[in-house]
Amino acid sequence: MAFRGGDPVALLAYADRYEYPGEEAARSRGRQVQAAQALTLDDLRAFAEWKSPRIGATVNLNDLAFLADVSRALFLAHHPQARMEFLCVLHGVDYPMASAILHWVFPEEFALIDYRALWSLGVDVPPQSYRYAFYERYNAICLGLAERLQISIRRLDRGLWQYSKENQPPRRS
Repeated sequence: MAFRGGDPVALLAYADRYEYPGEEAARSRGRQVQAAQALTLDDLRAFAEWKSPRIGATVNLNDLAFLADVSRALFLAHHPQARMEFLCVLHGVDYPMASAILHWVFPEEFALIDYRALWSLGVDVPPQSYRYAFYERYNAICLGLAERLQISIRRLDRGLWQYSKENQPPRRS
């Protein structure tokens, strides 16, 4: 995976043009979850609203006691794969949604994965179903690129997303 726009420094200008509603609310929610060391159903709904509003009804299917157990495990775990896969057992949470939650709760460790960012990095068709090895490779590329550009993972994500928005041909259904 490599930035399809050529010189990755161009991502900085794309990041500056990024506009997507609710980012500050998601960032604030992530800080609250980190401070509380707990993920509630309201938190899950808020992250779903930011990342993918159409799954809102699905996240409501999560049992509160089960969510509390997953939440405890999430904060006890230190391995990124454990954190990712604990979240993926929840209704409405797959790798893209889990990466969004982890991105806001642990902003220095997890890159968001979605079709726009993947396209910007040369992946024309995202996997039908994600595996951790794929995410791990993607995350390492994003972390390395952010470090090389001396920017936050968030700024990198904004640049990748905006580059796709401005350059990616429309998706076919």
